[in-house]
Amino acid sequence: MDIEKTGKSQTNQASNAFKSIDIETEVNQAIVYHRSGKLQQAEQICQQILDIDPQNAEVLNLFGLIACQAGKYEIAVDLINHALDISSNQPLFLNNLGFVLKEQGKISEAIAAYSQALDMTPESFEIYNNLGVALYKQRKYDKAIEAYQKAIQIQPDFIEAYNNLGVAFKKKGELNSATQVYYQALRIQPDFAEAHRNLGDILQKQGEYDKAIEAYQKAIQIQPDYAAAYNNLGIAWQKQGKLEQAVQIYNKTLVIRPNYPQAYNNLANTLKEQGKLQEAVQVYHKAIEINPSYIDAHKNLGIVLLLQGDFQRGWQEYEWRLKPDDLCSGNRARTRWDGSSLSGKTILLYAEQGFGDTIQFIRYVHLLMEYDTKILVECQPELLQLFGNIGAIQKTIAVGQSLPKFDVNASLLSLPSILGTDLSSIPAKIPYLYVKSQSNTDLEMPSEYKVGVVWAGNLKHPDDNNRSVGLQQFSVLFDVVNCQFFSLQVGNRRDDIIRYSYSDEITDLGVNFSDFFDTAVAISELDLVISVDTAVAHLAGALGKPVWVLLPFVPDWRWLLEREDTPWYPTMRLFRQTNTRDWAEVLKKVRLALEKTSIGSKKAYNN
Repeated sequence: MDIEKTGKSQTNQASNAFKSIDIETEVNQAIVYHRSGKLQQAEQICQQILDIDPQNAEVLNLFGLIACQAGKYEIAVDLINHALDISSNQPLFLNNLGFVLKEQGKISEAIAAYSQALDMTPESFEIYNNLGVALYKQRKYDKAIEAYQKAIQIQPDFIEAYNNLGVAFKKKGELNSATQVYYQALRIQPDFAEAHRNLGDILQKQGEYDKAIEAYQKAIQIQPDYAAAYNNLGIAWQKQGKLEQAVQIYNKTLVIRPNYPQAYNNLANTLKEQGKLQEAVQVYHKAIEINPSYIDAHKNLGIVLLLQGDFQRGWQEYEWRLKPDDLCSGNRARTRWDGSSLSGKTILLYAEQGFGDTIQFIRYVHLLMEYDTKILVECQPELLQLFGNIGAIQKTIAVGQSLPKFDVNASLLSLPSILGTDLSSIPAKIPYLYVKSQSNTDLEMPSEYKVGVVWAGNLKHPDDNNRSVGLQQFSVLFDVVNCQFFSLQVGNRRDDIIRYSYSDEITDLGVNFSDFFDTAVAISELDLVISVDTAVAHLAGALGKPVWVLLPFVPDWRWLLEREDTPWYPTMRLFRQTNTRDWAEVLKKVRLALEKTSIGSKKAYNN
């Protein structure tokens, strides 16, 4: 990556020929030591040479690299700059300077050094690759891709540039391009373990778990101690619901690399999915012990604590999710509300995660009315019309639109933490969302018990495999007497009605929905909503409509454990899996409950 030697040693002109030969021999020995990782020996030789020849630019450059590897970045920069003062026309010194600056976090300066080097040697594929790495760190992904492609154009078999190019395409979400790049890299070098692993990551992201597992296994076959490949293999097994295999793989990973916080975090996630919550808590703590600033481990620990009902500790840990710059940056980071007086101030509340989270926590605006404050809400465009009916909100703004001035801000999901919400103080006065009923000929069936259904969530949700049921399984409800079923499903899953020929059993209302206001109007005309854990379940609960929610074996934290009700929504009933990813038993219970409810409803209608 970084080229240390640039030609003949530049020896002191005043030294004699014998001394010059000795210095060149010593320089070569220092380089050998450096390349073999014997930094102390290399440093000693460099110092001896500089005592004799303090203007030896090559040795100053090498000494700078040694200092960089020791973490002495300022010294490294000074040494390489000194080398450049002596011999300015050395692109490889500039390349090494760029590397040190990148390691120091001075990315713009590193890019400038690489660019200056390329002005001198425009055909250096290695420097183009290093430039791409720096641009990637600056999140200039398109420019990074250009640099990697230029490196490959110059050197078509430069395997490292292919690998970096694939990473950049993945970051941009161009997964097919990334896949093609990795396949090309592996045609050039079939035993490139890192490319196999990265290919596995792309395939896993595309939902091709079997192919991903095969790629990880090839990486491990090539490099048996490849901890990262083992770790990602465990994730693939977990995504497939093969939890025992995942646990075994994570344990194997930790044998190879005992202080691997990501593997501990993933192991804890799997233990959580198995319902082994106390073990999961212990393992999250282990990840945090290794890396006290590990955001995901803190956040995931918070989720388990909240699931267990430990809101005091849970909120505290869950707030770690806001640490990344892209979640709370700039003015929002500086003006985050800490619970202090809001009198006479304007507060911006913003949607942070999914639709369901926004609907659930918008309830807190009613509490903030007591704070003598002006409330602005930034939310998803699909919620603007629905939230426009909330009198406590002065203005709603769609995400991405320019914001009015505000004094303080808070994520909607942070309000329970800021306000000290515990199980006994959850604000559950419903309804807290309102719509006016509107005539809908599809719903004008007074003799039928009108049931709205949602069988699946967003395909892109990271936990979709756990929470979605599928229409074919859900259809066991559709022949319950005295019931008429209406689909509230939107998105691609709505097409399942036609795909699996259920048009006679269920009326598709979702075809007419343009936002959640439309969904809310439809729900207001129904007698019951039956849904998996999606935004529609939250919407029905917020409207005060009877709603039954089907939950996986280990549900999202808000549904707590071992209870059929929820303190968040008084009209909600929970139906829980008793075995991981087994919906059959859940749907059997739902059907029995629906049969009883519909019989009671029929008697009421007849009376």
